[in-house]
Amino acid sequence: MANALRLRRGTTVQHASFTGLEAEVTVDTTKDTIVVHDGSTAGGIPLAKESQATTNVAITGGSITGITDLAIADGGTGASTAAAARVNLLPSLTSNGNKAVYVNSGATDIEYRTIVTLTDGDKGDITVASSGTSWTVDSGVITPAKMSQPITRMTSQNAASTSFVTFTSIPSWIKRITLCLNGISTSGAVNVLVRLGDAGGIETTGYTSGSSRLDSSSLASTTSTSGFLLNSSNAGYSLSGVITIANTSGNIWLASGSVSYSGGTITCAGDKTLSDVLTTVSVLPVSGTFDAGSINIIYD
Repeated sequence: MANALRLRRGTTVQHASFTGLEAEVTVDTTKDTIVVHDGSTAGGIPLAKESQATTNVAITGGSITGITDLAIADGGTGASTAAAARVNLLPSLTSNGNKAVYVNSGATDIEYRTIVTLTDGDKGDITVASSGTSWTVDSGVITPAKMSQPITRMTSQNAASTSFVTFTSIPSWIKRITLCLNGISTSGAVNVLVRLGDAGGIETTGYTSGSSRLDSSSLASTTSTSGFLLNSSNAGYSLSGVITIANTSGNIWLASGSVSYSGGTITCAGDKTLSDVLTTVSVLPVSGTFDAGSINIIYD
């Protein structure tokens, strides 16, 4: 009768806690494979079976060392470090500093695109395609002071005991001035004028202006060529209201507004073509001084 050789055997679980002698061989009955031992490794070293397909190897743990870098064409990176892999897989880094990786329009490859950076003082428009996402800006971020051409209220000036109130250094880009009169009155029974100025000074001629005063019993109108006119003509009137002075084109300015007093309303309108860009607004009684009130302007 032939003799049979039977090796020590056990399951994969049993092998995990077993350390065989050097050169000892056992059988893993779970994997149906031979396990070679080296006297120190728990579980030994299982051998591959002939049935294991060389083109379909499942690696479930551990690490692989000492092999040649796998070529990109074979699904690898052609490198053994992350930095070298990036060089191999991405477009050339040369001359592409501070650029972003961008997927091309055909979604077939990647390329580098310059990053558009915004710095303090940059100006321009944000263009969004009709099918794009709407852009919104936090209202707390964009304040008038941060705009290149902000709505600006100047410092209110006390008119009492002055023969005129003048606002200077008005920016060249403005297109509208809102003149605010708060309880002004004159020392005599005279009208009030609003005059404009440019680099050549305040202009006192060339205005086309008319004003009407309406109270409960009468209507009085008058005109002036020396300024935008308020037909007040009474020292007892305390005038409060707003006059808008708007730039229609070039150096042509149009004025329109109304003020009230205890007995009625005064309206005014007119136009003036300056010889240069507007820089100054002045308010004054035809003669004498103001004796009460304050004046300010808002421009945009």
